[in-house]
Amino acid sequence: MKRYLIGLDNGGTSVKAALFDEDGNQVYVAQRKLQVITPEPGFMERDLEDLWQKNVECLKEIVQCSGVSVTAMKGLSFSGHGKGLYLLDKAGRPLGNGILSMDQRARNIVEEWDNEGISDKVFTKTYQKVQEAQPVALLQWMKRHARDIYDQIGTVMAVKDYIRYCLSNKRNGEYTDFSGSNLIDFKTRSYSRELLRLFGIEEIYDALPPLVSSTTLCACVSDEAAILCDLPAGLPMAAGMFDVDACSIGCGMLNPSQLTMIAGTWSINVFIIDHLIENKSVMFQSFYALPEYTLVEESSATSCGNLEWIMKEMLGLDDYQECNEIVSSNEPHLDDIIYLPFLYGSNEGNLNACFANMRSYHQRSHILRAVYEGVAFAHKRHLQRLLKNRSTPRAIRIAGGIIHSDIWLQIFADILQIPLEVVANEEFGTQGAAICVGVATGIYHSYEDAVGKNVHIAKTITPNTFYKDVYEAKYKQYLQLIYGLQKGAMTNV
Repeated sequence: MKRYLIGLDNGGTSVKAALFDEDGNQVYVAQRKLQVITPEPGFMERDLEDLWQKNVECLKEIVQCSGVSVTAMKGLSFSGHGKGLYLLDKAGRPLGNGILSMDQRARNIVEEWDNEGISDKVFTKTYQKVQEAQPVALLQWMKRHARDIYDQIGTVMAVKDYIRYCLSNKRNGEYTDFSGSNLIDFKTRSYSRELLRLFGIEEIYDALPPLVSSTTLCACVSDEAAILCDLPAGLPMAAGMFDVDACSIGCGMLNPSQLTMIAGTWSINVFIIDHLIENKSVMFQSFYALPEYTLVEESSATSCGNLEWIMKEMLGLDDYQECNEIVSSNEPHLDDIIYLPFLYGSNEGNLNACFANMRSYHQRSHILRAVYEGVAFAHKRHLQRLLKNRSTPRAIRIAGGIIHSDIWLQIFADILQIPLEVVANEEFGTQGAAICVGVATGIYHSYEDAVGKNVHIAKTITPNTFYKDVYEAKYKQYLQLIYGLQKGAMTNV
């Protein structure tokens, strides 16, 4: 009998459950949109009960609609957005709303730590920059501004750990997520009281859950959750991984020669390495799902999420294919619009989104092309920082919403002047999670065995050298606009 695996992915905008057979074929996908709550500017939250119910709906749909017997389903694992904050109180009940990875409420706290030299001291232990949506910054914000909630904290979790807890009543943290939280000393691979002291949140130590590796079978589906989701009670669950790891595994990234770009809500650009980078030239390092490697990451909320807002709020469009057709109707020109994709955050300090070079003769095709190009320029900026520590890859594996747009893929390839490899499966996060539990349960001998059976290249996008010079010139304009705005901001301080 063929065996099946379930991957459950909780991202910034939706939850997906996907069922795969052991040969990597996607059998069924269930998806639910998730509401973002914005009680104040810069706040991005999620109702925890609604989050759980959406996960229940997806899992139940998988069971009821896939046509696969639950007796053939051999395991479940998880992928979830990094950073953010999901809390239980001391009685194990959900506490407050979940906080998403695009939340900006703690920006001033991070600036304060930067100015006081705390961030530099932290770097010697974690080898990553402190970011406003990391748990450490959000916990310090709560200590200052929501003390009633802070004093009730019983367990600190990432989103996938919270959902696993709902399914099992077992509390665990997982290395790929927590190593990106600035809570773990990289050399000891353990929580650090010294880090908590530097951040001024020492009392949180006892709320940090026991750490396990991605492929640890740390829980089983409880009787209660089995009834809610129609899953078999006792179904084994692997701990899972940070969604960047899951997407990278789903793309087949197993060695340092490879590089992956994920163009979704976030611009995520990663490779793996067998040592730590200590020169502060990259934004972020964390433990990879393959424990012998470190994940090196450059990322920001500057990717495809910009398009959805522009479509809805500026252009009154709701059809992505129509956008692709509109963009395809013209070609890049030096006198066209430049767009900075900083609606949800920036990889260039505290800059906001804007259009430049806009004139009366420009039409919506020029506006949309500027958005497509601006997002690609932001990815290129991150790529250049990564390439300070490695050679240019032969090709880039690309994932995320961009893979549904041939014109956007071509724009990326033309701007980067590096071939792009598109993997056949479209559900990278859920497939990475499914691979994880497949390895954990012994269905696959190793990640290498799993990737060989699951990951196949569907097509390669070759750069058009005809546009190389115009895009290099436009990228210089993009950088000049950034530098000019940064200089103006400093002048006005």
